[in-house]
Amino acid sequence: MNLSAPQLPRNIALPLMASCWLFLGITVGFTHLFVQFEESRIIIHYGSVVMDSYFDTHPFLWPVFLGITIWGGLLLTRPKVQVRSLFLYLGITGNLAVAWIAWTLVVAFVIHHSHVMRLEPNAPFL
Repeated sequence: MNLSAPQLPRNIALPLMASCWLFLGITVGFTHLFVQFEESRIIIHYGSVVMDSYFDTHPFLWPVFLGITIWGGLLLTRPKVQVRSLFLYLGITGNLAVAWIAWTLVVAFVIHHSHVMRLEPNAPFL
């Protein structure tokens, strides 16, 4: 640990880390419910590469979430947290949550679009 690096007390770093961790946790939880709800419809119909890769990679989110939880806990074991480590944690956790939300929206669009195309293949609004 570099003692000359800027540091923050643990009581300031904890709310920042907890809010970003909670954002990722809510993202993982809601997308898990989305997968459980949509998987039965996807199995019935043919899937695209986007949907297949989403459903194949989704089980890896829980171990990633557990790893981020352990990493955050280890960062908070010291009375002071380095600012660089804090920004690294917040950046990885926040970007992972935002990227997974965007990926879920793409999959939801693909599911909806393929469902609409099966119902009305010559729809003028598509």
